[in-house]
Amino acid sequence: MSHIPIVDFSLSLEENPSRSKLEETGKLLYDAFSTAGFVYLKNASIKTKDVERLNHVTEEIFKASYEEKQKFAWDHKHNFGYVALNRESVDPNKPTDYKEAFNVGAEALDGDQTFCWPHHLSDDFHIVMRNFAQACKEVAHQVLKVLAIGMEIEDEEFFIKHHHLMHTAKNYTTLRSLYYPPVPDSLPSNQLRLGEHSDYGSITLLFQDNIGGLQVENMNKEFVDAVPIEGTILVNIGDALQFWTLGKLKSTKHRVLIPNDPVARKKIRRSLAYFVHPDHEVIVNKPPVYKNNACETDKPKKLITAFQHAASKLDATYHY
Repeated sequence: MSHIPIVDFSLSLEENPSRSKLEETGKLLYDAFSTAGFVYLKNASIKTKDVERLNHVTEEIFKASYEEKQKFAWDHKHNFGYVALNRESVDPNKPTDYKEAFNVGAEALDGDQTFCWPHHLSDDFHIVMRNFAQACKEVAHQVLKVLAIGMEIEDEEFFIKHHHLMHTAKNYTTLRSLYYPPVPDSLPSNQLRLGEHSDYGSITLLFQDNIGGLQVENMNKEFVDAVPIEGTILVNIGDALQFWTLGKLKSTKHRVLIPNDPVARKKIRRSLAYFVHPDHEVIVNKPPVYKNNACETDKPKKLITAFQHAASKLDATYHY
């Protein structure tokens, strides 16, 4: 892989895209996800102004004092709340990640009002996050449907059926606002803004700003820049879908570097990540059946659910 493919996803704007367009786009997605593991989607239904709006409503939250933000500290049981600087470690061989985040897990996206939303810091945060997540859910379902067509899965609704509980307590899908503050000179030389890792779920929808820093591992095991392209969504495969498809799809490692340039080090970096997971009870080591082909494996000896898979990954990341 020398670069990340770009795929026109304008079918997401059409009410009834043609069969030929679905098949053509599906094959392009399959080619990208089975090699690079990443793809830039252009002409998708989520616009730059929607991303800017969400980043704007979270700005006051991240600028608040540590004591104020800790009033909304992350609750691992519900995957909701503020994640402090150096709280996470996605790469155990590196120092903790130099970033902050605010997670809105599935139960909060489902409209549960019992969560402690930071209304006094940002009046619109609650509604903007939920609306943006709903838009992401629609695009994610479209990607999963078109991908199944491109992979020639016998049941073209296979992935959709196994993700129908997104934004409920029976699914780990999460919207995450990420904030990378300016970098002080005192950090260890091997510190990263985000350590080397692969994602845990099915797919991830990532919305970068124009600062850059994200790198993706290519097929030669070299990290290459995932240069921000305005107006696109960067989508990647997660571990669950690689596992689920017996490696037909590739969950690619990626990281966010700390810039060497002194000017760039003083800039704030922002991104939004929508992590899509299968429903909790889905068996992710039992692959789908493909057209004109029997299931490629016997019944697994030990069934692994999406919940078990994601929970083990989260445990390793947070060390709680």
